[in-house]
Amino acid sequence: MIYNKVMESTYSVPIVRDSATIEFVLEKVKELFNKENGPLFWKAAFLIKEIVTKHPFLDGNKRAASAITDGFLKLNGKNLKLAMEDVSFLEEIDSKRLKLKIVHEWLLRRAY
Repeated sequence: MIYNKVMESTYSVPIVRDSATIEFVLEKVKELFNKENGPLFWKAAFLIKEIVTKHPFLDGNKRAASAITDGFLKLNGKNLKLAMEDVSFLEEIDSKRLKLKIVHEWLLRRAY
């Protein structure tokens, strides 16, 4: 699991707080955006936003959301390049409950 690798890389203990939320988010990505044929970056934006705001892990939700979204994009032939300053945007997603459109635009600027 990506989350375990993220936590191990920072010498933290990986603890899933709510596996039902993770399953819900993954299923919703398929359902909301016409299953596999939906717009890739809208799916990715939903994925990162929901993990960051719903906190399914005890610790490392923003790190996990970034890694999971990057993995999702890689599976679909794209990459995500995040820098240290992007951490503050991830915090804004959580604290300000940013709209999906804003997260989508942010992802488009960081994908290649």
